[in-house]
Amino acid sequence: MTRDIQPYLATIPKTVIDTAKALKTYPKLEKALEEHATSFGGDMSEAARTELEKRLRPILTDAGVGKKVVLEIADACLAVRVTPLSSAADAVEGKSDNEMRSSASSSRNIDTTSSAAASTSATSNGNADSTPKKPKKTDRPTKPSTKNSTTTTTSADDLSSAVSSNLHMDNADPKVRLISALSQESRFHLDCTDTGSLEIDLKSVTLTLAGRDLLSDAHLRLKASTHYGLVGRNGTGKSTLLTAIGEKLIPGLPRTLKILYVNQLTNTRAAEDDLHASVLSVVIRSDAERSRAVDETKLLSRVLEDGEEEKIRDVVLGLKLERARERLREARKLAVKWSGARGLGARKDLLVTEKEFELTQYQASHPPSISDGGEGWSFQAGKLLLESQALLDEVDAVSTEARAQKILHGLGFSNERIKAPYSSLSGGWRSRASLASALLQPAHILLLDEPVNYLDLPAVLFVQQFVSSIPHTVVTVSHDREFLDSVSSSLIILRNEKLTYFDGNLTTYERESRQTRLHKLRQQEVLAKKKAAVQKSIADAVKSAKKSGDDNKMRMVKSRQKKLDERWGLEVNSKGHRFKLNRDLGGYHLTSRGGVEVEEGEERVRFSFADPEELRFPGNLVHLDEVRVRYEGQREDVIRGARLTIGPGERVGIVGPNGHGKTTLMNAIVGKLTPTKGTVERHPRASIGIYMQHTLELHSTQQTTALSHFMEKFPDAGDSNARSFLGQLGLKGRTADTIPLTGLSGGQLVRLGLAEVMWTSPDLVILDEVTTHLDSDTIDALIDALQHYAGAVLLVSHDRYAVKRIIELAPDPAADDDEVAEEEVEEDGEMDVRKAAKEPGRVYLLQDGTLNKLEGGMDQYTHSVMKRLDAA
Repeated sequence: MTRDIQPYLATIPKTVIDTAKALKTYPKLEKALEEHATSFGGDMSEAARTELEKRLRPILTDAGVGKKVVLEIADACLAVRVTPLSSAADAVEGKSDNEMRSSASSSRNIDTTSSAAASTSATSNGNADSTPKKPKKTDRPTKPSTKNSTTTTTSADDLSSAVSSNLHMDNADPKVRLISALSQESRFHLDCTDTGSLEIDLKSVTLTLAGRDLLSDAHLRLKASTHYGLVGRNGTGKSTLLTAIGEKLIPGLPRTLKILYVNQLTNTRAAEDDLHASVLSVVIRSDAERSRAVDETKLLSRVLEDGEEEKIRDVVLGLKLERARERLREARKLAVKWSGARGLGARKDLLVTEKEFELTQYQASHPPSISDGGEGWSFQAGKLLLESQALLDEVDAVSTEARAQKILHGLGFSNERIKAPYSSLSGGWRSRASLASALLQPAHILLLDEPVNYLDLPAVLFVQQFVSSIPHTVVTVSHDREFLDSVSSSLIILRNEKLTYFDGNLTTYERESRQTRLHKLRQQEVLAKKKAAVQKSIADAVKSAKKSGDDNKMRMVKSRQKKLDERWGLEVNSKGHRFKLNRDLGGYHLTSRGGVEVEEGEERVRFSFADPEELRFPGNLVHLDEVRVRYEGQREDVIRGARLTIGPGERVGIVGPNGHGKTTLMNAIVGKLTPTKGTVERHPRASIGIYMQHTLELHSTQQTTALSHFMEKFPDAGDSNARSFLGQLGLKGRTADTIPLTGLSGGQLVRLGLAEVMWTSPDLVILDEVTTHLDSDTIDALIDALQHYAGAVLLVSHDRYAVKRIIELAPDPAADDDEVAEEEVEEDGEMDVRKAAKEPGRVYLLQDGTLNKLEGGMDQYTHSVMKRLDAA
C-alpha cells in the first residue's frame, strides 16, 4: 500500500473486517480505502463523502452491513482525515497545566516546529511549500496563512481513541472502547445537544458491548431533579449503561449537561500533581474545572498585583492557549463521534476550531504588543479573572474544604487519615475517596454504581442521607435494597434489552407488580370458569335443540356461540369503567373484547442447599467464653471478653463498623486464631463452612474455569453432580467450563464461593458480606434458601435487608399477606415444617472489640447510628 490506511480501518467494526476476510473481500476493502486516500486525501466535501460511500457500499453490504451503518463508517473515515494539526499542536497537548501558564521566555522556547504554527492544513491538491512564511513586523500579530504551510496530521492512535475519550478522567475504563451506542437523535434533532434542558429524552437507543446487545430500541428518559434506582439482573448491562451515559457515548446527550460517574473519579489527575498530596487535597482537586479556576485566579491576581505588562501579557496568552486547546479536544471528539448532518456540521466546526487554535498558538509564541480589540493586557487579564471568580462563586469554592472534610468524616476517614498522603491509602480507602469526590462536585446528573460496596453501616447511612438531599438528577445501582429504596423516588428496570419506568422504589414496584400479576391470574381463573359454564350451557342447549328439532332454539344457540367467540373478554377497562370498543381496543383485533394479559416475568432464581445430617449427640456447635484476642506486637486486645453460643439450626448476625474485629472473631471461631485468653469450644462432629469477604479477590486472579476449580477442590463430586450444583447457582454451560475465573463477574465469583461452602452441607455456615455484587433477585433466592436450610447460620453483614430476612426471619416487604401464605405451601401442597418451626435469631453488635447483644435487633443499631449522624 502506498498510503497508510490504518486510521480508516480503525473506524470499521472488527466484526465487519473479520467477515470481509472470511468472504475474501478484505483486499477490495483495502483497495477502496487506498484509492480514496489517494484521490481525496483530507477532503471532507459532500462529493468526497458520496464517492467514498459508493466505493464502500458493495463491499460492506456483502459483509452484512446496512445502509445506515455504511453512511456512519464513511462519515467516520472522513473525520479521520479531517483533523490535520501541526506537530506544534501535539507538542502543546503534551505539556502540563503549569507549562501552559509559563512566562514569555518559556512560551518562545517551544521547539522549532512550533514556529511553523502560523499555518494550517495544506490545500487538497497536496502542493505545499515546506518553508513557513516569515511573520511581518507589525504591532498586530500576523494571521496564519492558509497556503504554503507545513503541518502534520493527528496520529492514528489519537483519532481511533477519540470516539471513546473520557470526559472526566485521564485513564478511561478499557471497556469504553468496546461500547457502541446509537439513538434516533444520531441523525435528527440537530439542535438537541445545545439545549439548556437538564433532562435526557432519547428514543431508539441501542447499546452493545463487544458485539453483544444490551439495549435494543429502548427509550432513555431521565427527568430533572429526579432520583432513580436502576435495577436488573447481573449481566444485563447496568454498569455499561451508566458508563455510556457518563462518557456521553450515546448520540443526542446534551453537551451542556455535566455528568459525573463515580467509577470514573479515580483522582489520578490530582494525585499525579503531587505524590505527597493529602487525601483532602486530592479530593478537593478532583474537580478539574474548579481546580483550574482556582489556579487561574491565583496566577492572574499575582501578575496583576506585580503590574509588569510583559508578564501579564504572557499569562493572558498562555491561558487563552490552554482554553483553545480544550475547545480543540472537544471538537475532535464530536467530529469523530457524530454522524450524518450533525457530524458534517461538527467537522466544519472542527476546521474553524483548528484555525483558532493555531492562531492562538502563534500569538503565544509571537506575542503582539497589544491585545485583540486594542485593549490593554491588564484589561484582558481582569476579564479572565472575573470569569474565573464567577465560576468559583457558582460552585461555592469558599466552603469546598469544609464540605470535603464533612464528607470524608461521614465516610469514616479520621483526621489523621484525611491529612495523610493519598498514596498511602489502600484500594478500599481510595474507593471511598473517589466517592467523596463525586459527592463533593456539583453535577446535573450523578451516576452511582454500587456506591456503598464494602462501606459499614455508619458510612452507608451517611451516603444515604447525602444522596437523598442532592437537588439534581441521581441514578443509583446498588445491591443494598434498603439503601436503594431510601435514595430512589423512581425506578428504571432494565429487562429484555428494554428500559421501563416506575414511580416508586424497588419494594413498592415489586409489591405492586406481584399484586397486579396475582389480580390478573385470578381474573383469568374467574373468566375461564365463567366461559366454561357458558360453553356447557351452549352445549346443553345444542343437544336439546337437536333432540327437539327446534330451529329457532338452534339459531339462538348459534347466536350465543358467535357472541362468545367474538365478544368474550373483559367487561371493564383498566380504570374500572365499562368497556368500550372504540376507546379501549383501538385498531384491528380478532375479537371485540380485551383479554387478560399476564406479563411473563423473568424466570425466578432459585437456590437449594442440601441439609446437613443430624449430629449423633446433642450440644452447641460453637461456644466462646470470655475470649480475648491480641495480635503479636500490639498492646491492646482486638477482641475483649467475647461470649457467644451458637446451637444447631440457630441464626446469629454480627454487625458493627469496619475495623472493629469482626474478621478476627470469625477466624477465632473457625480456629485460624488462638485466643490470648478465654476458650473456644467446638462440637467435635460439627462441620463449619466459611465464606470470607476476600474470597472474590482470590478467585479473580485465577485462570482456571469454575468447573475445574470446583472439581479440584471436590474431586469426588463427579462431573455431572458438579455441573448440576453450579448450574442451579447460575454457573451454567460455557460460564462454568470455558470462561476462566478472571473473565467472570463479581456476582458469578460470589456464586462460586457459595458453591464451595454449601457443597458439603456444613452444620454451621459463616457468611461474611456475601450479598456484595449480587443483584436483588439473587439475594432473594439466597435468603429463601438459607431460611429453608436446617444448619446454623452466622451472618456478618452491613446489609440491613439481608440481616432482617436471614437472621430475624422478617417477611418479604414486597409480598402481601396472601402471597406470604401461598409461598409457605410447597409445590406438593404440604406446609414447610422446618421454616414454620424456626425461631428468629439474635443480632450482636461488635464495636471497639466488645460483643453485645442487640435486644432490638438490626433496627436498634440503625436507629443508634442515625441518632449520631443527626447530632453531628
